[in-house]
Amino acid sequence: MNFFKLVFVIVLSIVILLSIFLVYTDSEKTKVKEVKINCNVSRSDKFLFTSISNLLEGENIFLLDKITVEERIKLFSKDIKDVNVIIYPPNSVYVNLVFREPILKVFLGNSYIVYDEELKEVVNYDKNSFERAITLIPKRSVKKEFLQDIINSVKNLDYEIRYSKYFPDVFILDKDGIYAFNSTYKINIYFGYSIDESKVKKAFLSTRYIIQKKLPVRYIDARFDNIIAN
Repeated sequence: MNFFKLVFVIVLSIVILLSIFLVYTDSEKTKVKEVKINCNVSRSDKFLFTSISNLLEGENIFLLDKITVEERIKLFSKDIKDVNVIIYPPNSVYVNLVFREPILKVFLGNSYIVYDEELKEVVNYDKNSFERAITLIPKRSVKKEFLQDIINSVKNLDYEIRYSKYFPDVFILDKDGIYAFNSTYKINIYFGYSIDESKVKKAFLSTRYIIQKKLPVRYIDARFDNIIAN
């Protein structure tokens, strides 16, 4: 008798659990109705945001697999560096997108290519996002190793330095070395044939010193500690 009672309890439990599962999986209350998307850069890519919303809206929130959803979202754009999906039952999903940060804009004739810190091309950003990227004008052939050197020389600088009015706007690769120009104060900088973070920081500090001290200097040789007047 006890055996039949045990079987009955097990069967009843399975039926109850199955009923609950079916109610939740079929219920309108558990279908995703709200998808909020946040990102770290300004973008006007409505197609991307619509694709993400279409992927999630109407799906049962209890059947969503966070990792699978994140991997599928990454496939929508090569500009996406990382995705974090947060599921809020009963019907909301938040999607936090981290896009590749535009850091270097290389002009090639009348067009340009924008790279992130890993030297991967980024596209589909608002033009305002590209304004903060460092501009490079190569007057001779340029290797990717050099582009990476430029990126490495600025990517770890403090925000106050990199986006300061004393920071150079344009870098130029010429036959006799690497130059930079601060268009705000009309100051030219020479780095020699190589560039690194210490030289770039020196250019920033020298420019700030010249302007604050009102010195009649418009040329900086970042290879040395002294400031050379033009």
